Amino acid sequence: MYSMQQNKDTEGHTIGNVPPPGEEMDSFLHQMMAALGQLDRDAAIRSNENGALQVSDGAAGVPGLKKKVISQISLTKAQQADLCQIMTKFMDGTDQATVTAVVESLVTSMTSENCLSLLDALLRIGLAHMRDIRGKGKGRRDQFYWMVFALHTYFPDLIEHLLASLIPDLGCYRDFRTIANATKDSNPRLSKAVIAAHLVDIKKGDFLACKWAPRSQNKMSKAYAKMMFPGDYRDCAKYRRWIVDHSSEKAGCMVVEALMSAKRWEEVAKVLSHLTAANHAKYKKAFFRHIQEEYSSFILSCLSKDSADSSAKMNVTGLQVNGLIKQLVGNHGGNHYYGSCYCCHGVTISASAQERAVIDVQWMGIEEKLLAKMEQDPEIYKSLMALVVIDRSGSMGGGPDCAAVGIGIFTARVLAQYEMKHFGRTLFGDRVIRFADSAEVICLNIEAYRLPSEYIADYFRQENTFRAGYTTNLDAVHDKVIAITLEAMKVTGSNLAPRLLILTDMQYNDSQMRRGVRSKMTHEQLMAKKYADAGLVQGLTLVWNLRGDTNTSHAAHDCEGVQQIGGCNQSMIEMFCDGGKIAQATGKDAKEVDTWDTCKGAMANYDQVTEWFRAACASVGDLTAAMKLQLPYQTMVVEAFRENPGWTSPWHIEPDDDDVENDDDVENDDDVENDDDIEDNDDDAVAHA
Repeated sequence: MYSMQQNKDTEGHTIGNVPPPGEEMDSFLHQMMAALGQLDRDAAIRSNENGALQVSDGAAGVPGLKKKVISQISLTKAQQADLCQIMTKFMDGTDQATVTAVVESLVTSMTSENCLSLLDALLRIGLAHMRDIRGKGKGRRDQFYWMVFALHTYFPDLIEHLLASLIPDLGCYRDFRTIANATKDSNPRLSKAVIAAHLVDIKKGDFLACKWAPRSQNKMSKAYAKMMFPGDYRDCAKYRRWIVDHSSEKAGCMVVEALMSAKRWEEVAKVLSHLTAANHAKYKKAFFRHIQEEYSSFILSCLSKDSADSSAKMNVTGLQVNGLIKQLVGNHGGNHYYGSCYCCHGVTISASAQERAVIDVQWMGIEEKLLAKMEQDPEIYKSLMALVVIDRSGSMGGGPDCAAVGIGIFTARVLAQYEMKHFGRTLFGDRVIRFADSAEVICLNIEAYRLPSEYIADYFRQENTFRAGYTTNLDAVHDKVIAITLEAMKVTGSNLAPRLLILTDMQYNDSQMRRGVRSKMTHEQLMAKKYADAGLVQGLTLVWNLRGDTNTSHAAHDCEGVQQIGGCNQSMIEMFCDGGKIAQATGKDAKEVDTWDTCKGAMANYDQVTEWFRAACASVGDLTAAMKLQLPYQTMVVEAFRENPGWTSPWHIEPDDDDVENDDDVENDDDVENDDDIEDNDDDAVAHA
């Protein structure tokens, strides 16, 4: 039965598996149950920081660039690899030089035939996906700003026009102010352009636009005032008055900080369900101190599924589970929860009972959003039928460790809840493999530990019994999975290994150190050989990168059976499903999905960017000789657009009827617990009087 689901890679190894469709699903689940019961291509390569051979990031990882291998949508393999690098590697830790270099690589490789498609892709993945704080994007600020600076060098008119729509829709109004301030000396044109775009909504009296406008009497606020009231000697006073009048109670809005400062706590108690996630993260101690009875009652009502108070629901917009892990663990031995050097020796939950209650409500609220989407689209669950693997090596310190544990536990809990409801028992949920020097299986129990803080505490209790490790021995994970599958074969006769969701920085140990003879095989090729030599079918590999300052990847962007993404937003977990749908929509088998399919799935979420791009091209005036000389790539794009005004984006995918969602998107911005950069619809950000 499973022979039809097997696939061969370029080395001849058998890879890939997908849940069988229709009536075969029950048999597949039965075999997976038995397996889990035993628990409880040619590419340019380089050595990673631990000596293992892996694929280089971006175009550097594509051999024979001069061959100009063209895909059906006129992008070279090198261009595809660069776009995938932006998706998988651009995050906290990625520096401006790397961002600038990748943009330069893509722009300078443009041709008149593919410039529209390539720039549209770059705008979607490099700007929209990078900054998106409301959907499946990364919510990154610094890398977004550096992308803007680099792209503005080549396409100033297009970028200035596009930012006026993109920032209010996908980012935060504070982005206008930050970009203006950062470029006031180095790029005055861009600085003035973003101020003008910000002022459009400030003049409309938009609350959020005014909230994030500069207020202090400095050069930036004076620049805003001068542009808003040109030639008026009282420009600063008028500007200040306008901002205050349109971002306070005078504008008909409630600002919780104003109520707290005025000690109007009884009014704060009435609007708890309207406060933003940042409000609860920053002010929960003050709430417990001043309105303890009301706030405790609100928290208990949120935790109770049988609560009669339908309004008792906490806004979780903007939250990320890695931030909640940091809040739970706090300061461990003078150091935050960084790396296995701390995690395996006595880390416990240090948050108070009151703080844990708030975090439980927020965590469960995030889970409910994904569970609701799974009920609407079961394909999301099928794409996540995987064993969660958490990298706990020393190199994960400094933030990736919190993201790995947070996303790993989040996934295990969501899968467990879905499986208990639909199958009456857990399959992939409640199971985690953690690894460093060695790999250990941790079996959890969502029925015994319903609250996230209790569930996470149980994970730490079990992990603390294992020996601390510092290396990244992914070999040990595959050895354990192979042993489990071989044991399961004795019962089921199936050689199908489970797929893996690996949360890591992708800096694995050298798998060839103990093999005597060093070959030119990459780490992923060696792992594929492991399964083939054992007579097994390797499952799909879902790799979630959590570190942005390395220069190698798990596998090539077009390696079949491997999907790679990068970032710390748990909502991005749906991208694995999106990539599978894209693969099938383009005529591929689901088992043939690769990172490029996943990248196309990410780009497909931002059709509005193409509309802004088209409008920007149409807004450019005459192409003067000076423009053609100074801005050849912008000229190339505009000329291509004028020659083909009916051009449509190749990244647009017609959604199935089942894919239409009506629920509100999750907004996210990295490190929300330390950041005010959270925006929401007016109903969520403020309570209207």
